Formats: sequence, structure tokens, C-alpha cells
Amino acid sequence: MPLRTFNASLPGLPVNSSEAWAPPMDLDVFYRPDVVIITLYVAVLTSSLSANTLLIFIVIKFQYMRSVTNIFLVNLSVADLLVTLFCMPVQIAKSVTLLWYFGEVMCKTVNFLQGVAVASSVFTITAMSVDRYLAITQSLRQPWMPSRRGACSLLACLWLISLAIFAPLLAVAAVEREMVPMLARTKNGSVSIKIED
Repeated sequence: MPLRTFNASLPGLPVNSSEAWAPPMDLDVFYRPDVVIITLYVAVLTSSLSANTLLIFIVIKFQYMRSVTNIFLVNLSVADLLVTLFCMPVQIAKSVTLLWYFGEVMCKTVNFLQGVAVASSVFTITAMSVDRYLAITQSLRQPWMPSRRGACSLLACLWLISLAIFAPLLAVAAVEREMVPMLARTKNGSVSIKIED
């Protein structure tokens, strides 16, 4: 990595001394958040929250909507809401700043819930595909009619499997503290460096 020359303002150095300095990591010196990405995140978060909540409400409210397929769709909506409520706000915050302000517990929780939600969605779509396949192929012989209780039991098992698969993330995910140079442009156009932990 090439050395960059800055007018450094560090303890023990003259204010306008020119020092060769190589950042410990490849950072964008003057980071500006991407407004377009943040706007898209907020739009997706809002639509996901409203659409998934509405679907769950309709299936729970109306008895005739409680088919096996709709139970699978409710499960998909629950998994989407997990990502919407826990993971997307953190992604929006990461679009605003390069630093992690949420602490160790949130680091573990967000990564764990994101993995569990994705695995649960994949398993649910697989279960829906198998259900539709059996409904079509078994229609000429004995009709395939799964019960709602059976579908709920299957989904509970799929959630347990998803939780078990991503449980190691709770032990592995961690926050590391790094010395990050905080760079600021002064009135005369020079760059001052302040090392913060």
C-alpha cells in the first residue's frame, strides 16, 4: 500500500509537520454515506414490514384462509419479518457509518437471526415444493391432503433445525476493537489525523 502524506495533528508532533503515514487498513478517507442505498433500504424495510404484517393478520383473522399453503406463507412472512426488524436497521446504520456501535450482543444476535431466517425460508420453500409435488403426483391415486397440524409440526422442526445449524455463530461472532484514524479536513485544506480506539 503506498504511503500517503498528510499534515498530521498528533500528540507529540508539530501541528503542520508533513509525515508519511500508511493507514493500518484500506479505509475510504472521507467516507460519505450512499443516500440512494439508504433510501432503497428504507423503502424495502417499510414495504416488507407492512406486507408481511398484513399477510399474517389476514391468515390469522379469517378461518377460511388457514390452508396448509397459507400456513407455509405465514412462516415465510415470519422469517422475512425477522430480517426486516433485526437485520435491515443494522444494514442501514452500516451504510451511514463504517464503525460498529451496537456492541457484542447485537453482533451475535444479528448474524445468528439472519442465518436462521434465511435457512428457515429455504426449508419452508422446499417443504412447499414437496407438498405441491405430492399433491400433483398423488392426485390420481390417493389424494395428498396434509393436515394443518402436520404442517405446523413440520415447520416447528424446520425452525429447530435452522436454530441448531446457526448456533455456532453465537460462539464465533465477536466484535474486535481496532485503532481507527479519524481524519478531518481543516479550513486551509490540510488533513488532521486523530487516532481513536
